[in-house]
Amino acid sequence: MLSETLFGLEISVYPDLNDMVEKNKVYDMIYDIYREQRETVKDFSVIAWSKLDITSLTTTADKFVTMVKRLEKKLKNPPGIHPFVKL
Repeated sequence: MLSETLFGLEISVYPDLNDMVEKNKVYDMIYDIYREQRETVKDFSVIAWSKLDITSLTTTADKFVTMVKRLEKKLKNPPGIHPFVKL
């Protein structure tokens, strides 16, 4: 695009590329939630059963459900992306 501008050419439009960029943004948001959830599970897995706080575990699970629902509402399931399943 910069070279087209530099040489005064008509700027090319690449709809497939733009679609891919938008989908990658969505995938990044989904993966960020997944990564955080995976780290949280890893942290909980090293806690001794006797020291496990059920309230904290429940609060954390509810937080992830809320994050997924918020993202789902924000995205409104764009065509071609079906990342959400029943929790």
